[in-house]
Amino acid sequence: MKIISALLLSLSMSATPAIAKIGTPQMPKAIQGTWYPISSEGKKQCAAYRQQQNITNRILALVITPTDAKSFAEYGEYTGYELQKVTSLSRQSWKLSMKLLIEGDDPEAMKMLNIRARLEQGQLYWGNQSHDRYFKCL
Repeated sequence: MKIISALLLSLSMSATPAIAKIGTPQMPKAIQGTWYPISSEGKKQCAAYRQQQNITNRILALVITPTDAKSFAEYGEYTGYELQKVTSLSRQSWKLSMKLLIEGDDPEAMKMLNIRARLEQGQLYWGNQSHDRYFKCL
């Protein structure tokens, strides 16, 4: 009986990391990537990013990974968003519940924020204002 109990305990402990990964919310694949505002400055910054593809050339970028997003300002600092939950609103629209972290702030003071993300004709509408539009920098 002890052998069976030990075996079950061992199996449950080794399965725990896989279960945790399955439960981790993920950004929709369609919006993952590096996005820039639809503007002449956004086009310039995308071109600079494509030439060097490093973090210093992400001015004005919205970088979306599977588990978070970063919005870079003109002066290089960023606002971070840590994904907590994804709710599908339609085939190309989502409500993203995230923790907000402004660079330099205490991580313990992160605030919860709901952001709407919507894809329409290859453009990303990010935030709760329809004027925040981005194009994917490939």
